[in-house]
Amino acid sequence: MLAPKLRFKEFNDEWKKERLNKISTINPKSDNLPNKFIYIDLESVQKGILLNKNIINKIHAPSRAQRTVKLNDILFQTVRPYQQNNYFVSEVCDIPYIASTGYALIRTNQDPYFIYTLMHRQDFLNKVLDMCTGTSFPAINSNDLGTIEIKIPLKKEQEKISELFSLLNKKIELQQRKIEVLKMYKRGLIHKIFDNNKNISNQYKISECINIFDRKTTKNNEFTILSSTKDGIKIQDDYFNRQTASVNNIGYKIIPRNYITYRSMSDTGDFYFNIQNIIDIGIVSPAYPVFNTIDTIDINYFTNYINFSSQFKNQILINKEGGTRFALSISKFSDLVIELPKYEIQLYYSRIISNTDKKIIVEENKLKSLNILKKSLLQQMFI
Repeated sequence: MLAPKLRFKEFNDEWKKERLNKISTINPKSDNLPNKFIYIDLESVQKGILLNKNIINKIHAPSRAQRTVKLNDILFQTVRPYQQNNYFVSEVCDIPYIASTGYALIRTNQDPYFIYTLMHRQDFLNKVLDMCTGTSFPAINSNDLGTIEIKIPLKKEQEKISELFSLLNKKIELQQRKIEVLKMYKRGLIHKIFDNNKNISNQYKISECINIFDRKTTKNNEFTILSSTKDGIKIQDDYFNRQTASVNNIGYKIIPRNYITYRSMSDTGDFYFNIQNIIDIGIVSPAYPVFNTIDTIDINYFTNYINFSSQFKNQILINKEGGTRFALSISKFSDLVIELPKYEIQLYYSRIISNTDKKIIVEENKLKSLNILKKSLLQQMFI
């Protein structure tokens, strides 16, 4: 029998196979553009949330603004669809929505939120990716999207599943916003501590504050390979979801726990300094400088300062090298200047920042649990 592993007990009918274009109209024709509208494009949607609702005049409309969006329409991202910045129109607005051609507009005769949820399943995305063309900007043609076969139950069961996932997605959205509020609070706290603080601080060159650590591996796969990212230190195999055991990592730099590293090359000009606190000993690419702070400087205060102080970031902007890619060598970094208060004050502010970070971690773990639950339900309640 064609049925999912997990379903509501009141349903026992068999699911059926349907092509998406048999149960939906894809890119329905629209009337002429209204004089004013809210434009939905790939940049305005993140994680299913419409970030801005700026009103655009028709005369200033980009050429990609073409389709009028109605309540319960689904917008599926066709350019780089692996990003899954899809959007479900769940509210009516006095100003109409217009969709970018970066989306396929789907208007279904089934339960729309059920179809929207189904389109987030990995097996559906895999079918989409198989049909994509292009390398830098892989994309699927809307007509090809419509040929994908999906499995659906009767409408009453669809509605029940939609209700569950709608509640779960709202909870995830609220959790995301809670984390963002905490991060906004942290940014304000950081600004107050580092850029608007009247405590007397002394200036030091970075070279006076750090000890460079330059030990390298002599055996292949001697320690776990790590990466320094904008989100912290990550185990490379986990972060990139691939095995790296075959890589020759002799000559990689050793980074013990509580040492700092950063990626000295950047595509954007931003550099992220991270404390390695996830394993006792790891290794990083030879291009990553490794160092710690001297005993009279608190490593957490120091790292927060070089990551978040606007004054220090300005120094980096002035001293970074390169054209299409930017570099910040350890020698350039060592010549920069940092302002530090007394050690006791550093510890005081580090504790305040650390307490905020702990709150953020707690809420991020809650979000992670919700996403794991959602992934499990997507696997078990659909076919």
